[in-house]
Amino acid sequence: MANSGDVSWQLDGLNMEGTVVRPDGDGPFPAVVLVAGSGPTDRDWCSPLLPGTNGSGRLFAEEFARAGIASLRYDKRVTGPHAMENVRKLIGKLSMQSHLDELVSAVQVLAGLDYIDSSRIAGLGNSEGALHVLHYATSTQEIPFVGIVLAAPPDARYRPCCCPNWRFSPPRSPVEPS
Repeated sequence: MANSGDVSWQLDGLNMEGTVVRPDGDGPFPAVVLVAGSGPTDRDWCSPLLPGTNGSGRLFAEEFARAGIASLRYDKRVTGPHAMENVRKLIGKLSMQSHLDELVSAVQVLAGLDYIDSSRIAGLGNSEGALHVLHYATSTQEIPFVGIVLAAPPDARYRPCCCPNWRFSPPRSPVEPS
């Protein structure tokens, strides 16, 4: 019902890895990038700091594939198999911008796959990952998201420290005149 495979790429000379899950068939498929929360949370959304290993990121990816949607979930540069080698190189360089750079590179990798419809890529972020998805969606990107899902986002008190220039306004109705 779904195919799964690992992908890897370089960002600023550092290794990044992820897993693509896609529906059976040729595509092109719509897709979603899954962005993990804070700390040492891996691409499956498991953390050694929390009990259990349900892998909700993996579970999301599998359900998306069943619904005809491909996905990419990735390890941030300071998680996963390259964490120890990368963390030394990133000391003093981690920021909201560096997390955005990771997400931009993941979207580019996903969009470059021949079975992905690059005009139909969405972002789904959990916890701190929701901030990175929102940051991507509110900035000018070569490949804009067609939609976003913010799962358990941090509350508004984090906005000033993360992205003080973001402007929020209520969404407009699609039938509301301009």
